[in-house]
Amino acid sequence: MKKTSLLLGTACSTLLACSSLAFAQDNSTPTPIQGISKSTSGTGTIAAAMAKKIPLKSPFAASHISKAEIDQKSPAATMDTILNTEPSINATSSGPLGVQQNITFRAFNSSQFSQTWDGISLNDIFQGGSTNAYSVTNNILLIPQDIEGVDLYRGINNPATNGYFSLGGTINYEPVEPSDTAGGSITGNYGSFDTLGYNASVNTGKVDGFKNVMEFSHENTSGWLQGDHDTNSNFYDAFSQDTGSTGKIYGNFVYNENHGETTYDVPQYLVQKFGRDFQYPQSMYNNPINDTNYLAIFGTTQALNDFTTFDLKGFFGTDNFYRNAYSNPADQATGFYIPNGDVNLGTSKKPNEQDTTYYGNYGTEAGFQPKVTFNLPYNIVTVGGNYTLGHLHSDEFVSNSDPVITQSLSNELWEEHDTRTIYSAYMQDEIDLFNDKLKITPGVKYLYANTKSVVDPGSKDYALGGSVSGTSHYTSPTAGVSYEFLPNTVIYGAYGQNVEFPTINAYYGNVESTGVEPLHLEPEHVDDYETGLRYRNNRLGFNSALGFYLENFTNTFITSTDPSSGLTTTANGGSSQYKGIELQLAEDFGHKHIKGTDVGDFTSYMNYSYNHAVFTSNFDISSVGNSIAQDGTVTKGTPVALVPEDIVNFGGSWSLDGWGANADARYVTSQFIKQADAGTTSDLLEPAYFTLNLGFSKTIPVHMGAAQSLKFQFNIDNVLDRAYDAYAYAETEKVATGAASPYNSPLAKGAASVSYASVQEAAPRAFYGSVTLSF
Repeated sequence: MKKTSLLLGTACSTLLACSSLAFAQDNSTPTPIQGISKSTSGTGTIAAAMAKKIPLKSPFAASHISKAEIDQKSPAATMDTILNTEPSINATSSGPLGVQQNITFRAFNSSQFSQTWDGISLNDIFQGGSTNAYSVTNNILLIPQDIEGVDLYRGINNPATNGYFSLGGTINYEPVEPSDTAGGSITGNYGSFDTLGYNASVNTGKVDGFKNVMEFSHENTSGWLQGDHDTNSNFYDAFSQDTGSTGKIYGNFVYNENHGETTYDVPQYLVQKFGRDFQYPQSMYNNPINDTNYLAIFGTTQALNDFTTFDLKGFFGTDNFYRNAYSNPADQATGFYIPNGDVNLGTSKKPNEQDTTYYGNYGTEAGFQPKVTFNLPYNIVTVGGNYTLGHLHSDEFVSNSDPVITQSLSNELWEEHDTRTIYSAYMQDEIDLFNDKLKITPGVKYLYANTKSVVDPGSKDYALGGSVSGTSHYTSPTAGVSYEFLPNTVIYGAYGQNVEFPTINAYYGNVESTGVEPLHLEPEHVDDYETGLRYRNNRLGFNSALGFYLENFTNTFITSTDPSSGLTTTANGGSSQYKGIELQLAEDFGHKHIKGTDVGDFTSYMNYSYNHAVFTSNFDISSVGNSIAQDGTVTKGTPVALVPEDIVNFGGSWSLDGWGANADARYVTSQFIKQADAGTTSDLLEPAYFTLNLGFSKTIPVHMGAAQSLKFQFNIDNVLDRAYDAYAYAETEKVATGAASPYNSPLAKGAASVSYASVQEAAPRAFYGSVTLSF
């Protein structure tokens, strides 16, 4: 066996895994990331379609996840967790069907990197994150069935791909495209936690230049935590119409509804006492959630001449979320923090009296995104931009009855109306020299944001009301270079600068009960340095990459919550530094034979990422005026919270005669958790954990009428049933003052306060089966 094959085969020989990156790049021209295969039909196998490949000549760090890998995931997979086979991705779900997703990219949280769909931002224009941001826990929008592939761009990267939040990188989800051939499929699945779902898709095929695909998915589950039921429905449509031989018009539309019950972080002590599925009883606390959102994209691509292409996208989307959270006043003195228990109704709280809050968050975004590409003999020049206008209306009401009356100032905590306009313009040049051995990509992007937050007067928290507004702008330079100094051996390097503009809580946090404080907040700024080596051996099917990055932050955002008022404040918390190493190895062994017998097609992969993030200056959150019981001081060298330093992923896949098997193994090291109120790093550690997912499938040709094939798939997630927390933070406990309760804290023992971990448990071992009929 060849040395390179033996090296990777030894690293991954214990597993056969489905996860893969597929990255195809035309070596003669600088092209975007593309999947190797969008189909496993013809002579290709599932394993071959899932084989990981790594970009060879890109001046920037990038990779791709294929449709084949996505299709092999279990029904529990989400738009974030399908990324977990990639270096430096840490994605978890605290609830089923994509509810309460949590993700970091390198050491960056969800508001510090961009997530896009066909290049259109999924990040909330006001709140930064694309899912689970600022109590909007189930704004899911995309499910894996809507996704054709995923492009991952690490670091600031180039201006044609990055977005308004691209400090740590950009993740672009490719929409499922209609095919030229008519067909479709019907899938049914059932599994653990009474999970039951179905999906139906129809492709019209290409008729007179028009083609269309429609999909509908529905799923119900009881969830793995007590009271954690959820229902999700998703409708997807994409069309394309040729306009002569030089262009097309196209559209993508996705609509998602989610209804369920949000579980809450519970003290780790109670999880250990009552079991991994513990939640407070519904009579003590419950939180029904409802979210409806959609995004529509319409565009046209036209070749203006032999070397000029014009593309224009228009988009419109909404996200409407509301919840009615109930907390029994009789249970508010356990010593532990009970969610929703600090609402001030202005009346005495009696045993068994309801204490209910209504929270609504209604957002709308619309805009357009033009791009012109000049394909010249030795370079490709791209000029483009984006304009987005957003409106957000949010409010919170309290009541002693359910449903909460939402039309009276007497029980209104607050109500706000926010507007934000952001736009950008960029130019970049992709230069090829010396027979495509040297690639240079300089670029520049201008970013602008205008934001206004208006808080209505007369509410309990904001008697005076008021408004805060501000503008921010920045010019972001980037440059990347790659050089093939030996055949199939490339060195690359990149540099970039970018900022994140303040999110909306930085604005409304300055409207206080006593008046308005002008905004004194600078954008979060980062300098990004990237370098690395790549090697590819096509004959052996071997791909490898070793990358290094260093990102220096200034004006790091710190968001804290004043427990006495419930108001949040965002401040510039000094400087910090993120640095890391990313190693990727991948091998497509191809078909193997033993004594002349074909034993199948094998692939394997392994990647390792090291991400080290620390504050590099001193800071005290009390300097911005918050009254908090937790220690809000940060000293130089303090680790940034929620960043596991080491992540190892490995696995592989096998297929033969319609049979398939795959596995993904994952090891995540310990990480410090964040203080709930102060927003700074606590001294509590989340322990390391290891997970293993397995999948098996069999595809049978049927050729009965319109039916073409029948696929049976079986997945086991978390095979070893490892217990770990999907998310955790540090709470401050007060002395229990109420009547005896099984949920009273044993920790304080008369002390003023004690820190403890409040956790959301990840899913235990789970089994899922599905059947797909394709026609």
